[in-house]
Amino acid sequence: IGRLPMVGAVRSLHSDALVQILTEPKNSLVKQYSKILGFEDVELEFTDDGVAAMAEKAFEINRTQQNIGARRLYAVMEKVLEQISFDAPDRAKKKYVINADYVNEFISKATRDEDLNIFGFAARAGTHKQDGQDE
Repeated sequence: IGRLPMVGAVRSLHSDALVQILTEPKNSLVKQYSKILGFEDVELEFTDDGVAAMAEKAFEINRTQQNIGARRLYAVMEKVLEQISFDAPDRAKKKYVINADYVNEFISKATRDEDLNIFGFAARAGTHKQDGQDE
């Protein structure tokens, strides 16, 4: 017996829900990245406003581009931590504070980059939605 494809309308995740997804699960992205970079003796400290800024950016991008839900958080985290991850082997025993200013700096760079599609930030043709429209 095969599976039947189901299509259903869902509501978009708002930034409060995205903050919960970033921080509350046992294996949340914040905890995963802290642990992974901890293996390189790099300490990450995520402030509340930093986590909120990442969630808000993910929400904004989902609202204006293709809405991929909580998966957008991965792309935002990758962009925010890209330079730290790249420099980690050479910066052992270093501590980084990921606050709203830090997040906004790196996300604003991403929105100016030419190849945004790598990070899931660029809209594909025909995927732009109007405000208030859910997938």
